[in-house]
Amino acid sequence: HADPFLTTFAFQEAAKRHGAKFYKFTEVKGLKVESGNIKAVETSRGTIECGQVINCAGSWAQDIAKMAGIKLPNWAERHEILITEPVDPGVCPPMLMSFSGNYYIQQRPHGSIIAGESPAHEPLLGYTSTAHSVASIAKTLIKLLPRAKDIRVVRQWAGYYDMTPDAAPILGETDVKGFWHATGFSGHGFMLGPVAGQIMTALLNGDKPPIDPTIMDYRRFERGERIVEPNVV
Repeated sequence: HADPFLTTFAFQEAAKRHGAKFYKFTEVKGLKVESGNIKAVETSRGTIECGQVINCAGSWAQDIAKMAGIKLPNWAERHEILITEPVDPGVCPPMLMSFSGNYYIQQRPHGSIIAGESPAHEPLLGYTSTAHSVASIAKTLIKLLPRAKDIRVVRQWAGYYDMTPDAAPILGETDVKGFWHATGFSGHGFMLGPVAGQIMTALLNGDKPPIDPTIMDYRRFERGERIVEPNVV
């Protein structure tokens, strides 16, 4: 197990040590493209001149791509999750998951149970959790784990998967030179993020990547191709 918050902060601190700069609360307003080449990123805090841009905006990747005149088939898929107070080990199996029931449940090492539902498509992006969702998840928990009926919910939250038609990432350069995609991880970004970073670093530096990302080119959807990976959920 890895804490997503601590892991993210650790990557950020490591990047800073290597000279990376972070601009928080800075919205991308547009991309400057000249003669088919990326030239700058226009933000709410000014223009950043650059020759390379990676579109890794998650659920907003489709919007960023449009700024460069590129259409992506991505969409945002809303998920809600809750976590309970710690309880005795053994209340829940290591992992419960059902595609037909659209739920996933796991007891964490410290005893808390984390449970979520998917998918629930929403027309707008937002992170406010709903009473309807917590009631639905609680109903599923009690049905599957009767011993959980008196457990208190500690917190709940909502978030989005950046989905692609085949639930596989989009990696690589685009028709705009210097504009790259690293998006569409479809809920697997925390798992695939490190190797995706290695792949993108190699591509931008003109080196051979550790894994050939050719099949993850965004044009595969235009060709009617799909990546089939039955062993990842």
